[in-house]
Amino acid sequence: MDVFNLITTRHSCRKFIDKNIPDEYLTQIIECGLSAPSAMNTQPWHFVIIKDKKFIAKLKDLSKTAFGNSDVKWRKEWAKKEDFDPFYNPKVLILVCNNNQIKKFTK
Repeated sequence: MDVFNLITTRHSCRKFIDKNIPDEYLTQIIECGLSAPSAMNTQPWHFVIIKDKKFIAKLKDLSKTAFGNSDVKWRKEWAKKEDFDPFYNPKVLILVCNNNQIKKFTK
């Protein structure tokens, strides 16, 4: 698939099947993320693969609290929903974390 078709036909998945993802696929996803460009090649990210359903549920609860405490109206409203799940019940969650210890480059 060429890049134009890939970008214009992409979609956001909000419903997942209950099927394990092979580690080879997760490795490929992480490798793609590591290959993404960053300002001045600082690559300030870390990737965390989470497969533990209980831990994903804890993150969901923390997200609900954060959304509920937000100053953004739609986030507050979304957090009030009984079926709140910002991750859409995935089998695996990949967190992209920023390393704020990397020094900012200035003139």
